[in-house]
Amino acid sequence: MIFDDIFGGQPKDKFFDIVYNANRNIVENELEILFSELVALRELAESSGITQAQIDSFKALNPDAMESGLNDIYIDITGKILTQNE
Repeated sequence: MIFDDIFGGQPKDKFFDIVYNANRNIVENELEILFSELVALRELAESSGITQAQIDSFKALNPDAMESGLNDIYIDITGKILTQNE
């Protein structure tokens, strides 16, 4: 994986290394943005009739997509925190 070559580890591990050592205000801001997006997506899912059971089923039936999506989020937030933390 390219991330391993550049950053020396898995996206999740590097994310937590950065979160634990970065400026607290920057981390709080990035998490607030992520949680706001989560709330919006939950509201959109609910208004579209998507149930929690459907979400749970999707997660169980699509482990590769879930892992890829999580890695994308870890990489994105790590990059944003590092950029602001300089």
